[in-house]
Order: sequence, then C-alpha cells, then structure tokens
Amino acid sequence: MGKKITIGIFCLLQSTFFVVAASNDWASEIIEYTSGENVPFGYTNASAALWHASGITDFEGSNTAVSVINPPWQNNQIVSVGTGGKLILKMGKRVNNYDEPEHPFGIDLLVYGNTFFVYDYNEGLPETNTWYTSSEEPAEIWVSADLTNWFIVTNCYADALLPTQSIDINGEPSDYLYPPSPDLLSNDWFDGTWSYSNTVAVYDGSAGGAPVDLSQLKAADGEATNLSYINYVKIENPISENAAEIDAIAAVAEIPEPFYLSFIIYHFLFISRKLIQ
Repeated sequence: MGKKITIGIFCLLQSTFFVVAASNDWASEIIEYTSGENVPFGYTNASAALWHASGITDFEGSNTAVSVINPPWQNNQIVSVGTGGKLILKMGKRVNNYDEPEHPFGIDLLVYGNTFFVYDYNEGLPETNTWYTSSEEPAEIWVSADLTNWFIVTNCYADALLPTQSIDINGEPSDYLYPPSPDLLSNDWFDGTWSYSNTVAVYDGSAGGAPVDLSQLKAADGEATNLSYINYVKIENPISENAAEIDAIAAVAEIPEPFYLSFIIYHFLFISRKLIQ
C-alpha cells in the first residue's frame, strides 16, 4: 500500500515540472474578422486561428511535420488578413506581462503564422543548404485589455520571424508555449551560414512564432508604454500588399519561481511520508 502511494505522489510531483498546453493557453474566440484585399480564395475561415497551432500539414499528398521549411498552408489551418483586413481574437485566459523567470526572455505571447525559410532546391538538402530568403508577409500586432484601448507591438510582426518548428533537432515535439530568444529576430539568417540543422538548434526546443513582449508597446499616438495584462489580440494589415496568414496565438507558459517549486516538492514529500507511515 505504501509503495503504491509513493508512486502516485511521484507521478503527481512529476506533473508539476511539465507544462501541458491547455485549451485556454490559446486564442479561443473570434471577435471580428475582415478579410481585406489580396486574400487567397478559400482562406477566410477565421476559426482556423483558434486553439492549438498546427503540428502536421500536407506535403505532396502525405502528412509531414510543420517546420521552418514546411509551414501550415491548408485553409483549415490558417486564415488570411489582406490589405485593409483585420482579425481580432480573444485569448482563452488573461495574458500577463511577466519578466524572467516567470516568462523566459520576458516574452508573453506568441503569434504563429505560415512564414518559411527558402533555400535553393537545386543545391542540395536543407540540412546543409543555406537560406537565401524567407516568405514573410508582416502584419501589425495590436493588443488590448478591454477592446477599447489598443496598443501596437513594437518588437515583432505577425507572419514574419520566426517560422514554426514543430519538432526539435532530435525529432521530439517542440514546446509551443516556450518562446524563442528575441535576439533571433535580429539574426542575419541570410549570411550564408544558416540552414535547417543550426536553425532548429538555436530554437532550443521552442516552436518559434513571433515573440511578443508586452513591455514593448506603443499607444496610438506613438507614446511608448506597456500593459500589465491583455485579453485581446488584433492582427491588422492597414496598407501593406501582403496577405498575412495566421495559424494561432498562444500565451507563454509561466515558469514557477524556485521557491514555489521547492514548496510544492516539500509539501508532497511530507504527505507521502505521512501516508506511508
């Protein structure tokens, strides 16, 4: 009996160290969608941007992992926002503005599009063949706590860097709620040294996405500001000829502080010891 209880407590302890992407970690409700111009036919299903980002997509008739060279592209996976278009989504929970260690790199939100890196197919495999461009179609990201006051994100764009990568360098599932380093936004991806292998390696287990820091915002009048939390995200393409595509929007998972984890461990070890006795 004591042994069984110990195992049960151990499993419960293990669960405190792993983040599971729950439904409320993602955008959960469509508030408004206007497709705008330049939208491809059939890509106006706004519900495609709800819930979990795509991990599998079709490639030449077969299912394959979404990657930095193979983005989600099917019309049940992405929605397009053309010139003058707008997509407003409500998050499944309040997204807090946290610095490290609660949110790695101080990143609070991830916007997944369908950008991909491009290499010359005639020059060999992507593992060794370097990128020469990307398929970015950048759109503005705005955030709000109340649907009335909106603030533009200044550190990144939707459907730009960084492309989605559903598996890590070892083929294990990437973490869609863990942000990539924002330093990668300013990386020179086209200097002739970056290919699939070292690109995935520097993602460090993250699935990529545009990393939004709620401390790097501007009000409509251009004044720099930040928000303590947000509930809504707006993707807007006011003048660009791009038809930005959105796959999903995720709240970055909070990492408990060391003291909090220590308390959890002590608490459950104490309970297990008492039960065994």
